[in-house]
Amino acid sequence: MNAYDVMDAMNGIAPEKVQHALELMGYIPREKKKHSARKTLRIVLIAAAIMALLTACGYTVGRIINSPEQAWSVTRQELGRMRDMGILSPEIEIPQEAALVMECPESDGHMGDDMQDYWYGRIFPLRYSVTAVSDKYDFHLDVNIATGKITKLSIDARPDEGEEPVTLEGTSFFTGEPTSYEADVNFDDIVPADVTVDEFCARLQEYWGFSGYRLAQTDDAMFHYAQLNPGGGELLTDFAGANSYLTVYFDGDQSGTPMYISLDRFPGRVNVLFGMLHQVG
Repeated sequence: MNAYDVMDAMNGIAPEKVQHALELMGYIPREKKKHSARKTLRIVLIAAAIMALLTACGYTVGRIINSPEQAWSVTRQELGRMRDMGILSPEIEIPQEAALVMECPESDGHMGDDMQDYWYGRIFPLRYSVTAVSDKYDFHLDVNIATGKITKLSIDARPDEGEEPVTLEGTSFFTGEPTSYEADVNFDDIVPADVTVDEFCARLQEYWGFSGYRLAQTDDAMFHYAQLNPGGGELLTDFAGANSYLTVYFDGDQSGTPMYISLDRFPGRVNVLFGMLHQVG
């Protein structure tokens, strides 16, 4: 975290006072100005308050998450925030305990520089991988050590007891012939049933702090996925089980790499995955 990130977080304190405090703390080069004794005392007090905050949060070493316990606490808060923002369904249940919280260290580069630039870790080399399960839900996600933001999230939801699958029409992957099959469709256990693609992307944009987004055509040569540039006004759940995923570019993403949204059906469960550079990226 740099000094100006800290300044942005100090709501209610004049920017110049925060800057002076940070100068005294050595976070940014000190300006050569003379200050009155009263003004200097006020700046020192602000510096002390900021230093206490930074020390408590772990910002002094560039981290706000310093332990698995803290990673899980932050994860629960961020999942709750996503629920409040309408990214996740208002009915979603967040587990009380995590099954696994594992710190993922920076890659050692054994795959070579070209491959290093390709994989997910090029944006968030330091992160915690978190797994949590309940009777209904499985959560698999990454949380960024430096910001506390969830950067990749996969959620499975099993249908409620007594909830029957529906019969759907489709095309056989093997023969190309029309076919029918049974599948669970309880995606509204994970994301709001009435959210459109545009609304969902706008909420992700706000959560991640980007300035805009654009939908792009999906053309995956490895898995033979093909999805034309979708209309943003379509319901997100219209893309459920489409054997593809939505490709989104967010303005302000310095890496310029695509992010993905997918909704898939599996025997006895449905899955929603979204985030920065998931495994097909």
